Amino acid sequence: FVPSAISGSGQGSSGASTDSACVSLALHAFGEGEVVVLAACKDARLRLWSCEQRECLASLNLLDLVHGVQSKEVFSVVVRKSVEGTRSSLRCGVHVATAAGGSTAHILVFDIVLFNRNRSLGLNHMATYTCPTGYDLVDFLVSNCELWGYWTSGVDSVVRYATYDGDTPSLWKNVLLTAHPPTDVFIPETKDPREAYLDEIFTCGRFSPQDICKALELYGPPVVQHQHHHQQHSSDNM
Repeated sequence: FVPSAISGSGQGSSGASTDSACVSLALHAFGEGEVVVLAACKDARLRLWSCEQRECLASLNLLDLVHGVQSKEVFSVVVRKSVEGTRSSLRCGVHVATAAGGSTAHILVFDIVLFNRNRSLGLNHMATYTCPTGYDLVDFLVSNCELWGYWTSGVDSVVRYATYDGDTPSLWKNVLLTAHPPTDVFIPETKDPREAYLDEIFTCGRFSPQDICKALELYGPPVVQHQHHHQQHSSDNM
């Protein structure tokens, strides 16, 4: 597979435009032996290539699918395919940034579907998500039902996810990040180590009310059954 062909320019290696060069790609197998290349290019176009036919099956301008973007060039573009892709369909995500620092960055979600009637591949835009302002993308993950993103500003971090209900995507949902508890427990000389460890384990806020209720249900004494046996034992004595 000639690398210059992935650019989609239709020219040979000597005449291919560097503006349309591929900067990120993902490969996937459809049907029986049909391998496709999903290529994101410097000219802000997403191209779907057939490795067998060596032809460009579809081409979309990514900047046409986001709102409020004035720039015609991309600062960075990254492609991720779903970890749950099948041989008949594939969901993928493309992160597009038109400036450094995530000031104008988006994640676009696409579906690639194989039509069995004529065995043609289609590229369908599903949703567009705006990334947090002032944060740089660390990584993102796409599955058939969820989109996860992780950003950092160098000072703090942001994790968000979105879910898919059929063909209707949800809005971003924030993930609460909590620091890991310290591994070393300070034990004063005047305190029993067992008491110090119990205080550390049962620090206020360490467990959610739901976790506490579930633990009581699983490991707590069967109060109702115990009371029933106690009443039955009292009646037998009488």
